[in-house]
Amino acid sequence: MIKRILPGILFFVFIFGLSIVFSVAVHLKIYSDISRETLESFQDYHNYFLEVLAQSRIAPQSLSTPTMSPNGAIPRPTKTVRAPTPPPHISEDQLWQALADYRQAQNRNHLVKEESLCVYARKRVEEHQTRYLTLKSGEASLDSHAGFERDAANESVFKETNFPAIAENLAYLPEYAIATQIIEWGWDSSSPHRNAQLSNDWTHACISGRFPFYVGIFAHR
Repeated sequence: MIKRILPGILFFVFIFGLSIVFSVAVHLKIYSDISRETLESFQDYHNYFLEVLAQSRIAPQSLSTPTMSPNGAIPRPTKTVRAPTPPPHISEDQLWQALADYRQAQNRNHLVKEESLCVYARKRVEEHQTRYLTLKSGEASLDSHAGFERDAANESVFKETNFPAIAENLAYLPEYAIATQIIEWGWDSSSPHRNAQLSNDWTHACISGRFPFYVGIFAHR
């Protein structure tokens, strides 16, 4: 009896030890190479091996006598189907707080959140969402402010917002999942966008988004 069980126990010990090695290796990778772009992917990788580790702890039970079906055949293991991960939801309040914290850290003036600017920002986000569904091969995900320039040319943006001076920041960031990344990693990496969100010339603003598109509108009277 012991001879029959021993190979199964040794297999379990091997899998258990291997899982621990992988788990520790991922931890070391996170702390030795903590680049912004790869941190989340390594964390997902780490979580995967935690699941493997947890499953290996119940392996001895599965290595015992398999349950037989009524006809004497050993049933196939059930396949686990994982639900797709929903896209991150970043609220306007979270985006606004991230911008406020960022400007405060850079000793910039306080901005006033203006609803009319929010309405226009939401409109531009929706415009990009709709446009994305019909993108042709080779077309960029963003319209390079073409819609904003159109609304400025026909003066509709000034009428809708009641501001005579307005600027727009655009972002297509499918790899970012929190508001701080949009503000401090996305727009901060581009000089024109960084200047817009840090300028003391603007007195009012609003940021809106729906993954993976984000729009910041800045204005003054």
